[in-house]
Amino acid sequence: MSTLPRAARCYIYALWATALVAIALALRWSSLAPAGLLVSLVAFVAYVLADYFEVDFGINGRDRVAMTVVDAPTIFLVAVTGAYGVLAVLFGSLLVDALHRRDWYKGLFNAAERSIIFLLMVVAYQTITLPGAPPFSGPRGLLAFVVIAGVYYTLNTLLVSTIVALASGQPLLQVYVDSYRQVRWVHFITLPFGAILAYFWVTNPWLFIVAAIPLIMAHRSFRAVAAWQEESQRSRELARQATGLLEELRAKQDELVRSSQLAALGTFAAGIAHEFNNLLTAILGYAQLGLSSSDVSDKDEALEVALRACTRGQSITGGLLTFTRRRDPKREPCQIDDLVFETVTLLQPEFARVNVQIEQRLGPLPTVVCDGGQIAQVLINLLTNARDAMREQGGGRITVSGQVVDGQLELAVQDTGTGIPAELLPQIFQPFVTTKGAIGGGKPSGTGLGLAICHTIVESHGGTISVQSTLGKGTTMTIRIPFAAQASPSPDGGGEGAHAPGDAAPLRERSLEAPRSLV
Repeated sequence: MSTLPRAARCYIYALWATALVAIALALRWSSLAPAGLLVSLVAFVAYVLADYFEVDFGINGRDRVAMTVVDAPTIFLVAVTGAYGVLAVLFGSLLVDALHRRDWYKGLFNAAERSIIFLLMVVAYQTITLPGAPPFSGPRGLLAFVVIAGVYYTLNTLLVSTIVALASGQPLLQVYVDSYRQVRWVHFITLPFGAILAYFWVTNPWLFIVAAIPLIMAHRSFRAVAAWQEESQRSRELARQATGLLEELRAKQDELVRSSQLAALGTFAAGIAHEFNNLLTAILGYAQLGLSSSDVSDKDEALEVALRACTRGQSITGGLLTFTRRRDPKREPCQIDDLVFETVTLLQPEFARVNVQIEQRLGPLPTVVCDGGQIAQVLINLLTNARDAMREQGGGRITVSGQVVDGQLELAVQDTGTGIPAELLPQIFQPFVTTKGAIGGGKPSGTGLGLAICHTIVESHGGTISVQSTLGKGTTMTIRIPFAAQASPSPDGGGEGAHAPGDAAPLRERSLEAPRSLV
């Protein structure tokens, strides 16, 4: 008790003193008939049994209350024994708390507050009812029940909530509201049983036994509700944990996606070094040529070549930034054949080391409004997968083809690799589904996110991606993307961009060597 705040201790002391005075006055001015002594003893036993088998309820997130069906014996004692029933309440409450091994001051608090409430209920009942009338009979009996039930419920909740608030430092009103919401239904069920038992005890004792059975069932229902409350709390906790795990999973997936992007960047790091070396060689060579020549046209040509080389370097740098940092998709007109050529050029030196050749077969392609960086990432992922599929067999050939089909741009990446098992084909675009690395069992490492990223990017452009594969023969990945407008023809009326979608122009093969002007 020394650990309680001073206000809580003063409250308990005042309650004890009030109870002691009230009990002394009640016993002084009341009398008990010999038959009433037997009834009190029987009621004492019933009171102890009803109070002992308690059910634990939570009244808020921090506090709990032990609920019983002791309300019914209390109402019974009020109507049958009168003020002397306070002895059954007092000693019964002390005995039960001792059996439950509660702290002594808690047992005294419970006994005091119950005794005070009981005596106030007796005063209210005897004031309203007529002497000699059966308990709770007629309109006055009904009124008496409503009044004493209100006294019991209100004072019981208020006295207990007050000590909880003082001991925990919580607002009294909030504790009272929480208690009311949680336990009001218990009182509404058990209080009427006390009135019914009292009436049958006086009018027909045999029905008293029958009426006690529903009270026992009510207690069992309290246990079921308490179990449901515990299960509901566990379910809410599990839901919170699941939400946290889902958010953590999404964060991990974002990290894996970013790792996949960086892994794709690493596959053509060597090609970038080679490409920049070509650019620097071209810039250096034509700068020296421009300095050594006195012809203005030669100088202009040298500057033009150097400018194109710088523009090419800027394009490569922009592509790198696409993979190494996050940004919102930027949709703009893009010449897909140029994008394919540049991407393949970057990858070719690295692929050549594992004896993989890349061949381009691109028909006349329209300008497509898209995010060039994302489409380049799709190509890199598809080409990298194709390379890995041919690594174990010592090399092979990848064919990148492009054409216009049914008003859409179609790009296909075909390899001569090992193929994909038929059982994996329906799941190949799902995250973490792979035939590589620790997840899939192959030698090249993989996260299972490359094709999932491709699928997401292509769908975000309003397109589709599909796969055809045969074990031992190879795989073809096909993407289709709607185009917005075809390229404008060149001033002389020719040029590659002058073909409209669907023109029956012959396919052209692009060289993988650097442009002659840069060598």
